[in-house]
Amino acid sequence: MALDLLKAKHHSLETVLSNITDTLETCDIRQQGTAVETFHSRSHTPEPYDATTHHLLTGHESLRRDVDRMSMEMSNLDAKARTMILNESLHTKDELSRANAAISSIRMQLNWLTSPNHQREFSPRFDGASASLDFVLLTILICLLVLSAYTFKDKSNRIHKLDMPYPQTLEENPKIIFFTDFDGTITLKDSRFSTTMVFLHNLGFGEKLRKQGNADTLNGTVTFRESFWDMMESVKTPFPDCIRLLCENIKLDPYFKDFYQWSRMNKVPVIVLSSGMTPIIRSLLVHLVGPEAKDIEIVSNEVVDKPGKTKDQEDGWQLKYHDDSGFGHDKSLTIRPYAKHFAARPNEPRPTMLYAGDGVSDLSAARETDLLFAKKGHDLITYCEREGIPFTVFEDWQSILATTKDILEGRKSLKSVAKEGADKAREEKQNIETLK
Repeated sequence: MALDLLKAKHHSLETVLSNITDTLETCDIRQQGTAVETFHSRSHTPEPYDATTHHLLTGHESLRRDVDRMSMEMSNLDAKARTMILNESLHTKDELSRANAAISSIRMQLNWLTSPNHQREFSPRFDGASASLDFVLLTILICLLVLSAYTFKDKSNRIHKLDMPYPQTLEENPKIIFFTDFDGTITLKDSRFSTTMVFLHNLGFGEKLRKQGNADTLNGTVTFRESFWDMMESVKTPFPDCIRLLCENIKLDPYFKDFYQWSRMNKVPVIVLSSGMTPIIRSLLVHLVGPEAKDIEIVSNEVVDKPGKTKDQEDGWQLKYHDDSGFGHDKSLTIRPYAKHFAARPNEPRPTMLYAGDGVSDLSAARETDLLFAKKGHDLITYCEREGIPFTVFEDWQSILATTKDILEGRKSLKSVAKEGADKAREEKQNIETLK
């Protein structure tokens, strides 16, 4: 549906662009005729465009940029659609092959049981009681069918859960699954250091280029994958020294530890989805939260040696992205299998899925959960407002803990929390505009 809308808008923009081009060509012809008539009486210096032509040229350039942007968005959507169709077809083929194998096995057993030779072999033992033999064969066949059905269902469950990075999170039937970003969400971004700031401001190409990369990603000029790769490639420090520097400078949201302890007591699994690097996140969590942070589940990018070098050497490491998407790690692909698992089992209780994030790397995950916690004053709020995604605003994990408790204990609904969040964001925006 989204792709069809984009194609329709793209066609409309191309039509408008064509009309403007025709108008400009007509203006050029008229101006050329006027120039021939007044050639001997006026200077050879060309006159500036009149207001109408200037307006049309400006509109032409603006529409051209819109068409380019729409073309890029259509290409990205096509790529995502092809990936989803490929994944679905692979799972379907796998399940069909198992079903066909089970059916073939039952068919072979049935043919063996009903073969004339087999009946002649066993019919004397029943003293000609063919009715009894038929009953026994039918009973055996029914048992085989039931057993095969349960076996196939169990295999199908395992196939679906294999898509999940941590399928064991469903074993205790949690009422809530909490997904969260790491840098700037669990860590403090308004402190003197954040993971990105330490890497880029102190070890890499600096704050100015980082902000430009984020802006380019939001505008669709580059993908997050390309922008983040350039950021990390600017860091030449040996990887162990990077971890040490981060552990010395990164600050944790002071209330995250309380949230994590509460989640462990109430069987609310916490899964960190990050566009950062797993070894760095694990080291920071253990350093800042304590040994119990080893149990926190992390899905992120990895770090590998560069060819001919090792990570403990200067310029000796590089990113290994989690997937082939434009995000490097498309967080929606991690969350989606959980939703699909329960969609295929409408009779099973479905947990509420929550997500906390703050920036451009969280865009792909914003649509996949029931409620998004978007950090106050960050780009993610603007995206959610534009796309109509249910969200609430948070400043720290104390507010996340209070809201999650209310949802778990039934004091607040997801709809009421989302309405309060949207109203609060709208009010803050109005206050900012008033101050201006």
